[in-house]
Amino acid sequence: MIRALIVFLLFVPGLCSPASGGAWLREDDTGFTAFSSTNRVPKDLSFLNSDNSFYVEYGVTGQTTLGADLNYATVWDGLDMLQEGHAILFLRRPIGRADRSMRFAYELGIGTRYRLLEWEGVLKLGLSMGKGIETGLGNGWIAVDGSVEFEDPSGGRLTKLDATFGISVSPRVKTMLQIQSSYRSKDIYNVDVIPSIVWELKPKSYMLLGVEARHSRTKTYGLKVGFWRDF
Repeated sequence: MIRALIVFLLFVPGLCSPASGGAWLREDDTGFTAFSSTNRVPKDLSFLNSDNSFYVEYGVTGQTTLGADLNYATVWDGLDMLQEGHAILFLRRPIGRADRSMRFAYELGIGTRYRLLEWEGVLKLGLSMGKGIETGLGNGWIAVDGSVEFEDPSGGRLTKLDATFGISVSPRVKTMLQIQSSYRSKDIYNVDVIPSIVWELKPKSYMLLGVEARHSRTKTYGLKVGFWRDF
């Protein structure tokens, strides 16, 4: 998985300012918040997976962005409920000049995760890159984000690799295609494909609506609703 991450990070640039995160740092004294909720079911409707996330970032300086990533998920099969989640604080800094078309940034995070009825510490190391592009439909961006989260005391490791392709089809409407993947020790993996649309409800406030297809041990399909706010 690590080798695939390195290869992907090297070759995707040959192929942005998005609303959040990645290689784009926040300007000094500006911020962004995002809340999203995804509900997933398999074809046989045997269980319901509800995944809720809150994300915030703030530009302390033009070279340093601080933020928090919070998540709470449940799986309910009609009888039992499995719960897990995490809370991670992070720092993001640029790699190289921030004025070039291809941007890079690294991220360091620390936090905690609740999983299998236990709390454990998390150390996160991340690398992001992004590039603004022009298309026949409007200006857009490509972003790739890779990270490894080390879990203590279990010694587990969660590797993530996400890619986003977005286009601003009008001043108030954006479309996105996200491919998100994660791999945990002991061959636990997820691959999500999420096409979505984002529109501006009012200045600096946005709503996201998307659908998700997840390939894992059990295939599921979901609906994602989110709200973004710049400040």
